[in-house]
Amino acid sequence: MTLARPTVEFDHHSQRYKEHWKEDLADIRATCPVAWTSSHEGFWVVSKHADVSRAFRDASTFTTEHREPNNGCSYTGVEIPSWPQVLIPMEVDGPVHVAYRRLLNSWFSPAAVDAMQSRLDRFVAWCIDRRIESGEIDLVLDLANPVPAMLTMEFLGLPVEDWEFYAPTFHDLVAFSHGSDEFNAAIENYMAINDRLSGILDDRRNHPRDDHLTRIAQFEIDGQPLSQEDALNVVGLILAGGVDTTTNLMSHTFHYLDQNLADRERLIADPALFDSACEEFLRLASPGQVHVRTATRDVELGSQLVKAGERVLLSMASANRDEEVFDCPDQVDIERFPNHHVAFGMGPHRCVGAAFARQMFATLLGAVLARLPDYELLPGAERYAEFGIQQGWVSMPARFTPGSPVGASLR
Repeated sequence: MTLARPTVEFDHHSQRYKEHWKEDLADIRATCPVAWTSSHEGFWVVSKHADVSRAFRDASTFTTEHREPNNGCSYTGVEIPSWPQVLIPMEVDGPVHVAYRRLLNSWFSPAAVDAMQSRLDRFVAWCIDRRIESGEIDLVLDLANPVPAMLTMEFLGLPVEDWEFYAPTFHDLVAFSHGSDEFNAAIENYMAINDRLSGILDDRRNHPRDDHLTRIAQFEIDGQPLSQEDALNVVGLILAGGVDTTTNLMSHTFHYLDQNLADRERLIADPALFDSACEEFLRLASPGQVHVRTATRDVELGSQLVKAGERVLLSMASANRDEEVFDCPDQVDIERFPNHHVAFGMGPHRCVGAAFARQMFATLLGAVLARLPDYELLPGAERYAEFGIQQGWVSMPARFTPGSPVGASLR
């Protein structure tokens, strides 16, 4: 076990990281796979697939907890810097986490995913119908952002028509840098969303409906109903997870297929490749770049001594390009198999919405290749201001041969 900490200059919120994340992470993997950085009050950067996987699976040693203090240690969740609200159930561990996941797992089961397919088809068709006759579309703002938002609204029991109230805020919270005008405006809008959701949860307690908002409002842990704050945090995490993460996966896919027409033609000719292509774009893009844990005890990880209370950043982006796991890891292979990426995490906190993400990928990609097969990106595509939490595109304008609407409606 190495006692002298190898130290690197690393800040996942920096412009340097945005521009050079692949090269910098490759260097860390090669020279010091578990390295210390002084950024943001100090944390460990974990870069190898095996170490990232181990930490994901060992929730008792590498906790997601967000509560302070705990045995003299401040546990501050899965982000650096920490988000002020607790992301439930992502930032709770132990029996409480198990209780939440038991509830949510049934909602995101394969049967539940299949039951949403007709509505997802309708939302995709409606979004494309709005632009199909013009020959121009923003693949992010007109399609990849609203569709996941609509499905999430429908899933929870919120009016689908309200997607424009929710989606841009969650998009902007990860698209723009902390302190920017856009980020500050998104924070204000987020408070307005919380106010509206608080009123909706109160209404569901008094006037129950057959929807997931009612189930959250009435959920109990150890016989005690959730506090309003905890219920809001559950709804907020479902919205955040549903609204923008799949957006980023789709934007990377659309960008790649604009630059690599041969693979686009292969997917048009053989939709059976959609499943393996989805896994490969999840691996290469790593829309969610990092997850953070806190060590609950002194532990050896990657030949380094991680002390109790220290923060540990698990780089999915790096693990997904680990040369010891993936052949030619920087190349796209839409038929890659097996594909042991960690884009959804692993262990008890593995993304509960993974099946929904895969469903949306296949449906969105299929619709674009069927109805906008010759799309071409236009100048003006804008990347996220930083990649500290996720990487994606703010907007992605494109043109295509105009077509005819199919007459889809939201209801």
